[in-house]
Amino acid sequence: MPPNVTARQLLSKLKRMVFVIIRQRGSHVFVQHATDSSRCAVIPLHGNSSIPIGTLKSILQSTSLTLDDLNQT
Repeated sequence: MPPNVTARQLLSKLKRMVFVIIRQRGSHVFVQHATDSSRCAVIPLHGNSSIPIGTLKSILQSTSLTLDDLNQT
């Protein structure tokens, strides 16, 4: 079952994993890992809607995280 996570929840979890907000342009937030600059992603902040599963998988792949990593935080 895919997780039902909003962009704000995802940002909160990423911040706890030492990701920082680099910039925001409109409704898109660019986050990057504090020590590994290759681990970065763009998070779409479109209201309170859930992030589509394909977008979530892409974000997790570019940040080198798994669904289990998100569930642990």
